[in-house]
Amino acid sequence: MDYHRTLKKQIKKLLTEKNIDVSQLSDFFESINDSFLAYERDRTLSEHAFKISENEYSEVNKKLKDEIEIRELSIKKMVKSINLIDKKFKIETTAENDLLIITNYLNDLIEKVKKAEKALIQSKVEADKANNAKSEFLSIMSHEIRTPLNAIIGMSYLLEIDDPKPEQQENLRVLKTSSDNLLALINDVLDLSKIESGKIEMENEKFSIIKLVSNIKKTHEIKAKDNGNILELNINENLPEIILGDSLRLSQVFNNLISNAIKFTTNGTITISIKQTLRKDNFIELYCAVSDTGIGIKPDKLESIFESFTQESKSTTRKFGGTGLGLTITKKLLHFMNSEIKVISELDEGSTFYFTLNTEIVDDKNSLINEIGKYDLNGINILIVDDTPENFPYITQLLKSWNANIFTAISGFEAIAYCKQKTDFDLILMDILMPEIDGYETSKEIRKFNSDVKIVALSASANSEMRAKIMKYGIQDCISKPFNQYDFYSRILKLIENKIKLKMEIDHFSI
Repeated sequence: MDYHRTLKKQIKKLLTEKNIDVSQLSDFFESINDSFLAYERDRTLSEHAFKISENEYSEVNKKLKDEIEIRELSIKKMVKSINLIDKKFKIETTAENDLLIITNYLNDLIEKVKKAEKALIQSKVEADKANNAKSEFLSIMSHEIRTPLNAIIGMSYLLEIDDPKPEQQENLRVLKTSSDNLLALINDVLDLSKIESGKIEMENEKFSIIKLVSNIKKTHEIKAKDNGNILELNINENLPEIILGDSLRLSQVFNNLISNAIKFTTNGTITISIKQTLRKDNFIELYCAVSDTGIGIKPDKLESIFESFTQESKSTTRKFGGTGLGLTITKKLLHFMNSEIKVISELDEGSTFYFTLNTEIVDDKNSLINEIGKYDLNGINILIVDDTPENFPYITQLLKSWNANIFTAISGFEAIAYCKQKTDFDLILMDILMPEIDGYETSKEIRKFNSDVKIVALSASANSEMRAKIMKYGIQDCISKPFNQYDFYSRILKLIENKIKLKMEIDHFSI
């Protein structure tokens, strides 16, 4: 039998051949040999296992060191990031607790942010309530102030064209100037509020820029003359007749610039200029400017004059009056038109305010607005609905002077009954704020049995929300009171243009 080498050495050293052959010893030797072999096998396995465990331990230990380094680097970065918002935050504890400290700190920070966010949301809610209250207040004040002002301005206009006595002319001039100034003040405050709250919308409609500026010039001629000024209009002959844009807002820009020029110029010249600077296909660029020979502006004040409630100096405000909002509103309105107001000025020499207007040319030579040389609503039946009788004289006399047939109703219920009896109204001028049943509901009821008549809302508090709302009630347009006569005529003419043409054709056929 082949014994383990260690057992062989011992047998050879201690026993003879004769002893080895004894069967009992042979069995004993085999048992010992098996033990040696088992021990050898176990030792080999243990050594192998130890080598594997040592390698694994080294690998695990390396990974653990790497993780510790990453953890320490992460903690340093987190502390550095936290220090950007809180320089007092520090880690001064053992490594076992630092992550817990950071976690607790971040939890506290998150809670603070949540509270701040909640407070911010609440502040926004309160701010929205305040804005809504302000808007409602402005709307009410607008209606309460502008409604009687509309009657004052209207009646002064009617008295002025009614051949007044020489001693009355000066009184009417003072009345008209004071009411115009009051209207300008109210409009400035309301317009700035609407612009800053984003509640202003720009229209894109057809209008004649030549007639627009010509009419604006006419409205300022008397005031310019009072200051000893000459008001000139310089328009290129190649200007298009009809363009697209917001005629009302463009009028506002020109009115502000011309009013300022007249205010700050005495015995001088104010020039309104419009010329074409670029034309390509149906698009045109217009250079628009208002120049004066007035007091001019100091170089260091050329930027600040466009800020709200700002004039060149306190002495300017005391001497010339005004709110200091006109140029602010002009700047913001031109921004909505993708344009910018600019100024060139020299002290005691005068100023030029100018801007460019990019717009589209419209081929609309057949428009009735261009065909009619004077205001004429001959044969047009108009119903005026207003709960304030004081508003009737001005608007009825104005429309009658344009040859319209006028009917009046002092409530929404009376207007509904009137429309059921007389079905050939061409236009209804509807006051919005009326007791019992307002202009919206009145229009809604009329639309149930008459879908043809055009309805225009007349309101002293017209705004973008109202313009959006009127469409739901079958109202085609909204005009603010007090209104400019040219703008008023143009707006209603666009609605009933086809009816006027039809009446003209019928009258021509009858002849």
